Amino acid sequence: SVTGPWKSTKERWMDVEFQVRTFVDSLKGNEFLGETFPVYWPNLSAVVYNLFLGQEPEFDDVTAWTHPCVLDLDSLPPLKVQWDQPPFRTIEAMTHRALELAEGDFLVGYTDMYAGIDCVAGLRGSERLCLDLMLSPDGVRRLIDRAFSEYADVYRHFDRILKQHGQLSVTWMNLPSRQTFNVLACDFAVNISPRHFEEFCMPVLRREAELFVHNVFHVDGPGVARNLDAMLTLPNLAAIQW
Repeated sequence: SVTGPWKSTKERWMDVEFQVRTFVDSLKGNEFLGETFPVYWPNLSAVVYNLFLGQEPEFDDVTAWTHPCVLDLDSLPPLKVQWDQPPFRTIEAMTHRALELAEGDFLVGYTDMYAGIDCVAGLRGSERLCLDLMLSPDGVRRLIDRAFSEYADVYRHFDRILKQHGQLSVTWMNLPSRQTFNVLACDFAVNISPRHFEEFCMPVLRREAELFVHNVFHVDGPGVARNLDAMLTLPNLAAIQW
């Protein structure tokens, strides 16, 4: 990419050289002592997996969001990962560029992917999804299954790239692992009861957790924390992060 000036905020987010160089420049003069590590992880916001599925983003200076695109649970779109489209290719290019510049100075990690019910809330819209849990539970399960179907393939794709360059497994949480590592999350849980959390969130969280040797659950506030007992039954769970 050609670094700035940009015609839009989206162009700045998608500018590979700018994003990686900004991180590298931020390391100058910093010390990383004790259990701290400099980690670059390619970032197109927490909705990046939705973008991989073809959902259009809205970017501002610090984050991105999407508008609901699944309007009928009885007629679902394909929701296939678009491996050759700009969001996926940009994350891939950021990863490769960071690996070129790392030179033992910093770790390169995975992008921030959420393919479970948080992804589905973006596809469907949180308010509509809350009603769906009551009015169309089977439709919700089908949508979750479809959104999650290629998650493992995407993770393994980036894992291969990083492992070929001798990288550890690390994410935005800056906890390096010599095994596979993942950050679980379910921010949508703040909107629903523990019963619905068990019924709709836990099955896909369990499938996700089983893919990794180490998992940490990111608990986004007290509305999510009320489901702690259920979270603690997940496989390969190393810690809860508040």
